[in-house]
Amino acid sequence: EEGVLPEGVFDWRDSVIYFVFVDRFNNGDGQNPCALADVDAPADYQGGDWPGVTKKINDGYFNDLGVNTLWVTVPFDNPNHSGKGTGGDNHLYSGYHGYWPNLGSNATVLSSESCFGKFSDLKELISAAHAKGLKVLFDFAMVHVHKDSQVFNEHNDWFWSFNKDGHDCVCGQGCSWEGDAQRCWFTDYLPHWNYTNPDARNWSVINAVEWVKQTADGEGRGVDGFRADAIKHVDI
Repeated sequence: EEGVLPEGVFDWRDSVIYFVFVDRFNNGDGQNPCALADVDAPADYQGGDWPGVTKKINDGYFNDLGVNTLWVTVPFDNPNHSGKGTGGDNHLYSGYHGYWPNLGSNATVLSSESCFGKFSDLKELISAAHAKGLKVLFDFAMVHVHKDSQVFNEHNDWFWSFNKDGHDCVCGQGCSWEGDAQRCWFTDYLPHWNYTNPDARNWSVINAVEWVKQTADGEGRGVDGFRADAIKHVDI
């Protein structure tokens, strides 16, 4: 029948997805190495980590729920300092959510979030999930990077300018969420990728492929796919 995959072939339309918000899910080692002194506890790291997720996988927690796919928060490195909220929110936040990627300039050299463990811990999580019949999706933050990122500081022409027509181009403040959706900065410390630039597109594609390749186990199986974050803000 048209549109039906052969028996035994996974169909993503059959996914029962659990969103594993790593920092808030389970603390595997009881430590919280990334708590920031200037951030109130609700907006700070809580200590959840990849080993904590792996423990729940091995315990059969997700299988018992009837889940077959894990959507795991962004595995990229984030800066170890605070950032101010947007839209008049003057509270300070940490990067516990993963959406402030602190990326190097080499797309093939992966920088994973040390607050969640070692890169080997992330690979173990994926292997454990596969052993339990679970697929793994990474939340892939591809709209912007943090301004501390080496890739931004060495290639700022790969990002939209913060200035447009003589004013700051922050989404909803100087630039429109709608008309400028693919170029406005979410806040002044998050440079927005300009994927109309082929070098920027190439970097991003290579980086995505490397996350699959470098998380592969002995059978050649790495992360199974990506959830593209805030896709309406990415150039078509």
